[in-house]
Amino acid sequence: MWRERERERGQDEDENQDEDEGQDEDEDEGEGQDEDEDEGLFKLKCEPAVGVISQTTNIPCSIESQYKPVIDTVVLKRLGEKNPCFICQPQKNKIIGDPRFKVLGGSSLQLQNTAISDEGEYEYYIRTSLGEDTILFTISVTAKYNNPVITSVPEKIEKNGRAELHCTASGGYPAGTIHWFDQSKTNWTTSASLDITRGDDGLHTLSSTLRFQSFDTLWAPFRCIVLNNKYQEEGRSSFILERKDVPETTVGLNSTVTNSIAGVVVIGSLVAGLLVALLCRQRRVQHPQPLEPQYDEEKEALFKLKCESAVGVISQTTNIPCSIESQKKPVSINTVVLKRLGEKKPCFKYQPQKNTMTGDPRFKVLGGSSLQLQNTAISDEGEYEYYIRTSLGEDSILFTISVTDHKEDHETEMSVTWTIIIVVVVIGCLIIILLVVLWFTRKYLHSLRKARSMELPWNFSKPADVDEKFEQNSELWMEEGFGKSADTLFKLKCESAVGVISQNTNIPCSIESQKKPVSIHTVVLKRLGEKKPCFVYQPQKNAITGDPRFKVLGGSSLQLQNTAISDEGEYEYYIRTSLGEDSILFTISVTAKYNNPVITSVPEKIKKNGRAELHCTASGGYPAGTIHWFDQSNTNWTKSASLDITRGDDGLHTLSSTLRFQSFETLWAPFRCIVLNNKYQEEGRSSFILERKCDYCLINV
Repeated sequence: MWRERERERGQDEDENQDEDEGQDEDEDEGEGQDEDEDEGLFKLKCEPAVGVISQTTNIPCSIESQYKPVIDTVVLKRLGEKNPCFICQPQKNKIIGDPRFKVLGGSSLQLQNTAISDEGEYEYYIRTSLGEDTILFTISVTAKYNNPVITSVPEKIEKNGRAELHCTASGGYPAGTIHWFDQSKTNWTTSASLDITRGDDGLHTLSSTLRFQSFDTLWAPFRCIVLNNKYQEEGRSSFILERKDVPETTVGLNSTVTNSIAGVVVIGSLVAGLLVALLCRQRRVQHPQPLEPQYDEEKEALFKLKCESAVGVISQTTNIPCSIESQKKPVSINTVVLKRLGEKKPCFKYQPQKNTMTGDPRFKVLGGSSLQLQNTAISDEGEYEYYIRTSLGEDSILFTISVTDHKEDHETEMSVTWTIIIVVVVIGCLIIILLVVLWFTRKYLHSLRKARSMELPWNFSKPADVDEKFEQNSELWMEEGFGKSADTLFKLKCESAVGVISQNTNIPCSIESQKKPVSIHTVVLKRLGEKKPCFVYQPQKNAITGDPRFKVLGGSSLQLQNTAISDEGEYEYYIRTSLGEDSILFTISVTAKYNNPVITSVPEKIKKNGRAELHCTASGGYPAGTIHWFDQSNTNWTKSASLDITRGDDGLHTLSSTLRFQSFETLWAPFRCIVLNNKYQEEGRSSFILERKCDYCLINV
């Protein structure tokens, strides 16, 4: 309605001006046609904004146009509300609505004193001298949690006595979580209970309790770490529990330093002893014969698989370095199988020649036999059996993955340890250098005596033209720079892109060159495995063929509109410029967020300690994700559940997980069903109330 009134008012003003100027009806019609044409002369763009409570939030917007439009009216309205929350008419210096909003830098907006109630989606309408346009954007609100406070019950405990640790963090938004770690970096979070309350101001308070039936002082000190809804650390606190029967001591530092000193001293002694043994052996053995590595003729012994244990950080990528040692190269890999010790089924299987991959999609094979684990989780910790079959045979090996939190702070301990290590290493290096100098001196004197005895001259002269050739080549390289040929005067670079279904996907590309400007003649985009290009663009001829959803932005960057699942894959990007031509490969990945999960039960009402099934379903997502189950004590029941993944005609997945109980215990309630995408990021959750067969009872499940 407000848009129609604005348009009518604008038309009335135009008609009055035309009458005052004495223009005829034909001129009025001509101006109306020009005004309709002007409506498409600019494009309004806005980015989502993330604001902090009580601070100023900037919503960056821009007007893309060849001309410089004059802004007439700005209207901001929350989706779902009838009346606008903010109206601005710059030419009349008139503002209506929420005074916290301001128009900055043309079309950008600013919101002062941001509140939780400001969170939501907004419709932004703007009318200019070139026409009008509308766009949607989102405002998200956050508040950082205060530093956590740890208390204990009791304050002082007896040997192997009971204890409770309480960690509380307040003043945050949205709801986060609390993790517990001991001095050895072991994660105790699954043994703790978390309570989240929301105050009248909308801010959350996190309260976590960690209970011990028998507390061991070797675990101290404990750390309480506060994570926001994106699992980013916002605060931490450490706590040392006092014992009634033992005076206060500093736990962990002395033992670590002592172990470090002992290890370094032993290693240094072994290295020094090895060098002394080599010197003694040099005296006895005048003509040592090099030993060639021996390999059996059997196929099974033609290569050796080696892997190192890895230490990963939560939510980051972990690399497991592996190598194949063999005389015969190249080695062609047929099958890779990864299995956790104690489990029957493999967690990852890869066949490169068939390009088939099953199991956990976070695992990847890198650089031949090395492995990579993306988005590392605490549940990934453990020992693994790695089996590989190649053209030379097969082999297997065991390795371990350890997981830790991502910001450990042991400055005092590490500084003392590294100082001692550096001192010992320096002393060891001096000893090694002295021994090497003595060895070379002895060898030199021996050779000198031998040369003199044979009356051979101890000199040589290098060719006179060596320095001249080097200087000529160096001057030539400096003159060439990026190369004399046109096809080496620039470098095309592109980054892989992740798109969302039905939205725009940007593929950032750039041209690196010493010579500027670079004039683009032809752009060709082709999917790998297809013969014909899917997009061709010639800027100088203004000719475009192929998929009209592709566009060239900002020189060499690309944009794909209305992204679909079928767009996923690898592309070859070719570009020809005034400096030559180049091509590069990049990948487009496509995602879609799952709908909020729905939980049902069979039966709807259960008997005491009776059988029960919980079913959780989430649809409309891509790629395939997973579902995790948690009870009220945050215990993970996912391993006891079954997961079924189906794909519809539209390419989107439906996740269906079933958790079965032979005897249901009401103390487990309530249960939560959490939907995770392929990167193990949460996309939705739901809780469920299961009714019990009794006269007056409802049980939260």
